[in-house]
Amino acid sequence: MMTKVSKASNDLVEVMLWPARAASLLVSGLFLLFVVESGARVVATLDWSSPRGVPLLLVLILSVAGVNIAWRWAKLGGTMAVTGGLTMIALVSLASGPDGLLGVVLFAFPILFAGVLHLAYSASVSVAARAERPEPAPVRRRRLQPAT
Repeated sequence: MMTKVSKASNDLVEVMLWPARAASLLVSGLFLLFVVESGARVVATLDWSSPRGVPLLLVLILSVAGVNIAWRWAKLGGTMAVTGGLTMIALVSLASGPDGLLGVVLFAFPILFAGVLHLAYSASVSVAARAERPEPAPVRRRRLQPAT
């Protein structure tokens, strides 16, 4: 019975992992397209004074690095991606108010989606590892014999 339950939970864990990796590929591909297509032109016009300038670009780089790191270290990369996605939303809403909020939420959605799925994968792997860990053998204590 236990094998069936652990097999079913392993299948669920694997089902969570592949959409997260697909979203990671989408995010990385779009970022690569941005860099190749218009990266140098856009980066030359950015400034530090606007939250939608260099800070937003750095958060975007952090987010893309997070979804790529999550392929190896799901918890670290997922945390970086979710933090970067939420910070991206905060920076754009700070700079443009509610006007640009829908656009940035749609832009940050694949990053947040990948990050949350990688975090869920990491948590479920931790739970599964704890559940399959054998219980330690009981410690048998010897009674000390009085010296005669």
